[in-house]
Amino acid sequence: MSPAGSSAPRSDAAASWIALDSTDPAQKEYLEHVRRRIREKWKYPCVLEGRSCEYKSTSVEAEFGILKDGRLQYVEIVRKSAVPIYDEYVDATIKFAAPFPPVPLFMMRPGSTGMPIRARFVYEGKRNSQ
Repeated sequence: MSPAGSSAPRSDAAASWIALDSTDPAQKEYLEHVRRRIREKWKYPCVLEGRSCEYKSTSVEAEFGILKDGRLQYVEIVRKSAVPIYDEYVDATIKFAAPFPPVPLFMMRPGSTGMPIRARFVYEGKRNSQ
């Protein structure tokens, strides 16, 4: 988790988001579960340049909605990287990490169907010759 990554309309979940790296103690446990599931699926693809495989340095920012039962509501890349394959991998990572644990009621806004989360994925370059 790219621009074509929307799974469903955002509806009320897009009103305001929670940062995945939030340090709010009340949200910490739930967000750690979400981060763990995403980390388990996140890959770092190389970009072939000639005969070498390059790992580029870049970042991708994504927003995704989690319905109260833990299903993924949508994925949207809100800040693309300079390397499209990384945008695609972020989109796919979030989709493969779902479903997430049900959202605790205290984290839901009254009347909302889901909880929007924003996350920044940082790729730090390294070189791997092949």
